[in-house]
Amino acid sequence: MGGAGSALGRDSSLIWMNPSALAGGGAGAVLAGYMGLTGEVTMQGIGAFNYKNWTLCLGGVWADSGKLSLLDEDGNEVNQTLQQDVMAILGAGRPVGDLMTAGIAVKGQRSDYLDLAPDYRVVIDAGAQVKAFKTLKLGVAVRNFGPGMVISDYKTESRTEVRGGAAYRIEWPGSLHPDGFVLAADAVYSFADDEFVYPGGLEIWWQDLFAIRIGGHYSETKTLGNLTLGLCAAGGSTESGFKRFRLEYATRLARETDSYPHTISLTFGF
Repeated sequence: MGGAGSALGRDSSLIWMNPSALAGGGAGAVLAGYMGLTGEVTMQGIGAFNYKNWTLCLGGVWADSGKLSLLDEDGNEVNQTLQQDVMAILGAGRPVGDLMTAGIAVKGQRSDYLDLAPDYRVVIDAGAQVKAFKTLKLGVAVRNFGPGMVISDYKTESRTEVRGGAAYRIEWPGSLHPDGFVLAADAVYSFADDEFVYPGGLEIWWQDLFAIRIGGHYSETKTLGNLTLGLCAAGGSTESGFKRFRLEYATRLARETDSYPHTISLTFGF
């Protein structure tokens, strides 16, 4: 969806966008893998379960950006790790009244850059969503509130951002054509970059079984970017033991690089 999702909900995989998206999602698990054409790889696992009125979530991410080949003083080739990151997330979301949900998440990160001494940080996300009308939701979130990182003599700024957005669903009954459409649009302000980015996407469904997603964003400095294409197949039944499952594929048609990363994920609801 091009990075737009602060107003989408009931799905633990959306905790990275807005932790209030956990509320009402129920118990489930998400397994995801990402691969680029320059050697980078990312693996992700998320588990969610219910406790009273809360939906709790625990997840982890491992990211490896590949190796960098250099020559030492004697002209010998030396391979160095570009960057490796391990991140854990613990989140909780719950309904607040009939029309609102709220959530909070704590993220811990270990980052190793060019085989230098690794650094650690802990940041906080918080957000809320409101059902404005039957088919319209609004969302707002503060992400990555906390310090930057210091790796050797290199210091990164905090990546704190504020995002808000809307999600609108249109239904068109029938079986021979798309019958469900979800429009999502966000506005994101990054304090580190001092700029606004505007992600947006469209999700087109057939009978809640198959979907196509397209998206992108507009930024003040990079113009159009992050163009994405995704496919989703969904199903499940109580008899099978899984109330719902989704198999998803997405690729980002990067404009600023020659890399075309691919993501595949499998989500189960119990």
